[in-house]
Amino acid sequence: YQVNSMYPGARRLQDSIHLYDPCANVLFYLTWGRRFGGMQCDGGMVHCSPDFADFGHMQDSLTAAYLGIANELHAQVAPVGEAWRHALQDTTLVLHTTDNSHPNVAGTYLAACTFHAALWDESPVGLGYDPGLPAAQRVALQASSDAVVFDPDAEWGLELDRPVAGFSYVVNGGTVEVTDTSLAPATSIYTWDFGDGAMATGPTASHTYSGTGTYTVSLVVSACGRMDSVMQEVAITTLGLAEREGRSNVLPAVVFTDVLPVEAQEAVRAELLTVEGRVVASTRLRPGRNTWSPGSELPAALYTLRTLTANGAVERWQRVVKER
Repeated sequence: YQVNSMYPGARRLQDSIHLYDPCANVLFYLTWGRRFGGMQCDGGMVHCSPDFADFGHMQDSLTAAYLGIANELHAQVAPVGEAWRHALQDTTLVLHTTDNSHPNVAGTYLAACTFHAALWDESPVGLGYDPGLPAAQRVALQASSDAVVFDPDAEWGLELDRPVAGFSYVVNGGTVEVTDTSLAPATSIYTWDFGDGAMATGPTASHTYSGTGTYTVSLVVSACGRMDSVMQEVAITTLGLAEREGRSNVLPAVVFTDVLPVEAQEAVRAELLTVEGRVVASTRLRPGRNTWSPGSELPAALYTLRTLTANGAVERWQRVVKER
């Protein structure tokens, strides 16, 4: 039932929800086990659960199942069943009605406290509503809900709609390549500031500096009205060949695996250089569009393509990335 009905249904529901609002959060109601465990079957006795030994045994199964689909869908969980487990450490407490399945007033109140905490990111401790329970019991149930929902080691996914910005970077000569590592929804917007006035957008970006120094690179991640930012210091100690030779009109990077397209107007020769300026491959050119295979042994890396005229003048510079 879990694999053939519940999980496919959950996927379809989330697809429908996000079709109309990509920013909507899906929250699973993690329910509780029966008071004494046991076996549950559908009306036709076609699908039956294992014969659970007790409440805790059944709750283990429910929690694993809900977390499984929530993790797959990057959804959130209201851990009501786990709040029940926490509260039932008081062995005198009864949260079920006489059918040993549905909640009594105390069980319902505990579920409400858990949803309050999960939905509003606010502790239920101190809530004043009285459902007709003794004050001491209300306090205990509020505390159980608070302890479970805000357990720092729990994985209820309640922070999934709040981006947590992060990025990694690699420096090649005077060029920094940045890659987003944020915990953020797929609909997030990424804005980069490279610390010298240059900006970029997208989950990855690169920028070539015109001078050495230490630059503060920042990333702002925004999603569904929420945002977070992070900054890192990036040290540029050497410049790439084009920058060292005063060339600022470097063309956008081209990615290739085997064949590299090269345009030539007056250029008669092309050279491929490492970021340190070492020539690792060269070829002759004819006017117009050329195709060049620098060699399968060429390591995957960032290079600079330089085309030269017959008198040795540089016609163009271009970043190229060799992929495996």
